[in-house]
Amino acid sequence: MTAGKLIIGSLKHYWKGHVGLLFGAFLASAILSGSLVVGDSVRASLRKAADQRLGKVQTGLLGGDRWFTEALATSQGAAPVILMQGSVSAANGGVRANAVQVLGVNDAFWKLSPSGKTVAIEPNGLVVNEALGRKLGVKAGDTVLVRMELPSVISRDAPLSGSTNQEVTMRRKISAVVGGEDFGSFQLAASQTGSDTVYVPLADMQAELEKTGRINAILAGSSGLTPEATEKAKSLEDFSLKLTKVQGSSSEWELGTDRVFMDEVLSKKLLEKQPLSYGVITYLINGFSSANGRTPYSMVTGLPKTVLESKFKLRRTWLAPLRPF
Repeated sequence: MTAGKLIIGSLKHYWKGHVGLLFGAFLASAILSGSLVVGDSVRASLRKAADQRLGKVQTGLLGGDRWFTEALATSQGAAPVILMQGSVSAANGGVRANAVQVLGVNDAFWKLSPSGKTVAIEPNGLVVNEALGRKLGVKAGDTVLVRMELPSVISRDAPLSGSTNQEVTMRRKISAVVGGEDFGSFQLAASQTGSDTVYVPLADMQAELEKTGRINAILAGSSGLTPEATEKAKSLEDFSLKLTKVQGSSSEWELGTDRVFMDEVLSKKLLEKQPLSYGVITYLINGFSSANGRTPYSMVTGLPKTVLESKFKLRRTWLAPLRPF
């Protein structure tokens, strides 16, 4: 018996097993190939979604409730942006979208989009993305109402903080509805659901929020916003600090903040660099009480004992700790 006849005889005898093995190998190869194709498709879809979400943005600086100067962005060739949350409704009030991303942008922002196309916004106008347009059933030329809460350094729940519902309302006409290639999918946080977005001219939004010359986000492409350049371009205003001469004093200066408190990490560094400097804190208390009566809601300033003794000639016995009410 030759080798060829042996092989043919073996195939005839075990043909069922060979067919099963061949079918199993084919099925495994099909499953593996399909998985690879699906994986590549998913990666391509995620990459496309990320490209449309971020465009050409490579670096960014977010302030949250902290507001930088617009010059900090423009001095580095970056895009100054205001990021806020609000609600948008159609002019007839029939449909309303909440948790809408409201952006204050200029031409530098649009240059970072995937297409790099500048979207023109008419005077007293705004732009919406396709997702929000579909939800509200609006198009270019329609009018919408945008509502936002005024930013504040004091919680609206705090006593004497003013109205708890200080809203800004903008009634504007839609200049355009933008898709994903024109930054219609812009979103800094990764999300599978996307976001509803409104784009307002930066100067108009600054005026509405009473934040002229201020922004709370900076976006840049590959050529801008390095830590070194940002460190060099920063100013006291970017830290919400202001340096003024103390009235009635020939030698003292005051470095204050428009926030409620100066950050501890910042105040420690400032006090360390100026050995003769001292910290001052002013805050609202429930009230003063004495044998003659009680005064509610007063402002109290705290100073180091050495400063009180030297500047106000107070005796040590008078500097007893305050008792809580």
